[in-house]
Amino acid sequence: MTFDDFWYNETGPGHFAGKPTPKDLARAAWNRSAELERELCANLAEVCDDQESAARFIRARSTAGDKRSDD
Repeated sequence: MTFDDFWYNETGPGHFAGKPTPKDLARAAWNRSAELERELCANLAEVCDDQESAARFIRARSTAGDKRSDD
């Protein structure tokens, strides 16, 4: 996807020729982040016993960070 495709998808046809502001880009990133979080929770709920287990997994991961080494 090109940036123009991204901008068109985020703003609609009326703003296609316009330039995005930092606020526009931040809003698009925030919306995408929320969408990915919902998708992750749904996928984890399928493999975890319940949604609370999935939520605990996400919280533990986000506070501990990924400590794995790629070596």
